[in-house]
Amino acid sequence: MKKFYATEAAFRVVCFAYNLMQQFQKAIGIKTKKTLGVIRTMVIACGAELGRDGHKMVLRLSLAGKRRERFRDYCGRVFHWEKFNGVAVENG
Repeated sequence: MKKFYATEAAFRVVCFAYNLMQQFQKAIGIKTKKTLGVIRTMVIACGAELGRDGHKMVLRLSLAGKRRERFRDYCGRVFHWEKFNGVAVENG
């Protein structure tokens, strides 16, 4: 059986995660280096609900205003969506 070096494995996982986040930042078009916490709040952390609008599946986002537009833009860049079918839940 070969030797297993846990510290080397942990280092490789950290390097992989760092490179993955750098590529993600590049894919969504963030020019300056951001921390993982900032990226999480900007892009990843968003309440949503999958539902239907007639016969179409829609994603109802709990975002409004500039944050919603930025989220739609980032999703379009990452997933190459031509049309984002997210439905806003408007107030009133």
